[in-house]
Amino acid sequence: MPIPLAVRLVDTFPFSEPYEADLLLLKLEAEDGLVDRWIIVENSYTFQGAYKGLHAADLIAGDDRFAPYRDRIQVITADRPLTPPDHGGGRDTDAFEHERWQRDLAMADVLALDDDTWVFCSDTDEHLDGRDDRRRAALDTLLTNGDTIVDIPFIRYWYDIDNRYEPILGCAAVRVGHLRAGTTVGAVRQGRNLQLPSASDADVIGFEYSSCLPTDEVMRKLDTQAHAGYSRDDLLAALRCNRRPASAAWGDRVRRTPHWFFDRVELTPWNSPASIRDDPDRLRTGIVDPAYEANRRSEHPELYGVRGVLTTAGDRVRSASTAGRRLGRRAVHKARRSVSRRSA
Repeated sequence: MPIPLAVRLVDTFPFSEPYEADLLLLKLEAEDGLVDRWIIVENSYTFQGAYKGLHAADLIAGDDRFAPYRDRIQVITADRPLTPPDHGGGRDTDAFEHERWQRDLAMADVLALDDDTWVFCSDTDEHLDGRDDRRRAALDTLLTNGDTIVDIPFIRYWYDIDNRYEPILGCAAVRVGHLRAGTTVGAVRQGRNLQLPSASDADVIGFEYSSCLPTDEVMRKLDTQAHAGYSRDDLLAALRCNRRPASAAWGDRVRRTPHWFFDRVELTPWNSPASIRDDPDRLRTGIVDPAYEANRRSEHPELYGVRGVLTTAGDRVRSASTAGRRLGRRAVHKARRSVSRRSA
């Protein structure tokens, strides 16, 4: 039996539709014994304003896989119509405001908790790895020593269980006392979900399996999530080249940075949870084109250097720095030769 945390922790997150069932189960399994309560918030309308109905409570009640966790799951629902986003102008913000509002449905219940309780502001596809003793101890230390908000290091996999997004992300947890002082769950989530450039795989405590779904369900997610404006063609192009979708509606420009492109990696105890390594088929999708490297070359030739190698912004900076150092050394050698000739 895992040793309980020295602090109390609850996890709150939005739920969309039944396609998230397996991701929700993975989350509950991983956080069992770590989280005191899961608070699910669901609206009958998507972040993009389309009616979808309410699904979480019926799903959890009707699927016996959720039986061990039912007594610790609270589902908060709303039936509020939301304005569909207007794709005619700049990047839409309404859908993000809708997401923030839905997350804040948990506020009344969260504020009923003690000030020292920690609230993990998460998504259904994100989980803390409570089954790993090392990560559990790291989380305990992080929360025990934390003040008001902490950023929990996460690795994100995109489209498949071994398809890695390179930057390590920080997912926020906040003390109830800090929420009581004037902020909200939605504000914390949208203001703190950021990259942690100094973190390494050894620091990681949790994992995200973003869009690890069949292609049609990924498209449904794109049609309902806060990141609006993507077409099926945008998604299929992304899967061919193993990158994030680029919205033609917004005129997105694909760049060769770790923010855009992903790569398949070998799963190890350092970069993945045992629950996935021991049973990889539970979330395996296979939706990324195996020839994604060749597809990148043909569909994004502008991203390749003169030697036919994909170059990143970091590569260019390093190349410029190296060239500068070489020119500097040549200038020094030239000056020394000139002084030697004059002395002779």
